[in-house]
Amino acid sequence: MEPNAFARIGGGQLNQPVNRSRNMNQATITGGGSDLFKQYGLDPRGNNELITALQRIGIGNYGAAASRTAFNAEQEGNLQNAVSRLVTMLGQKNYGQQATRAKSSLRSGYATANADSNAQARAAGLGEGFQGGQIQAGSQQMARGLGSIDAYYSDPAREQEDLAKIYEILSNVTANNPYLANMLGINSPVEANSQYRDQAARSGGLGGFLGQAVGMGLQAYGASRGGGLGGGASTATGGGSYGSSSGLGNFGTGGSF
Repeated sequence: MEPNAFARIGGGQLNQPVNRSRNMNQATITGGGSDLFKQYGLDPRGNNELITALQRIGIGNYGAAASRTAFNAEQEGNLQNAVSRLVTMLGQKNYGQQATRAKSSLRSGYATANADSNAQARAAGLGEGFQGGQIQAGSQQMARGLGSIDAYYSDPAREQEDLAKIYEILSNVTANNPYLANMLGINSPVEANSQYRDQAARSGGLGGFLGQAVGMGLQAYGASRGGGLGGGASTATGGGSYGSSSGLGNFGTGGSF
């Protein structure tokens, strides 16, 4: 959306600072509450002005929503490729190679730690016996670590864990279709509007609706006056002359809507 898009919406109301909204208190709301409407270009005595406010907010979000939809569509291919590669990597793991790399890292760390320990022992003036004991203790710790690595990567649970990850990834991705969800969400109001227009067309448009409404109202009024009005609903849409006792005189509505 262009930078000045909000300035054109609602007479620039959306582009006004929000600090004044933060300054609202009970006195401004219950006392001079009409100013809260006027400062946003709303009518304090209007017919459901909140709908106008919501319409402005809605159209203000249109550009961002359209942009995000376009971005999601552009990235769909990247998303699917990334998921496919991740699934392939998880499914083709070589646990033997992983164990070899882990053990190599452990040996390298042991060699560095052993050299540092020997240097510290010599600096402290400790004898060869102390240094030999440190080497032996370190060798035993490394052997236990190497055994743990082999046990970990040879455990069938590793493959089961990766299969569970694959299942979770594919389940989340394949079960989520934001484009379909958007279409279903949009379809409801669009379909309702379509049905309304079809009904209006079958009833003769707006004039048909108003004629029926006036006719039903006059028929009910005539019944309450003891039959002073003649013609009922049919006269309301066809035009005619009502009795003078009704006080309405000639009241033909045909073609007036």
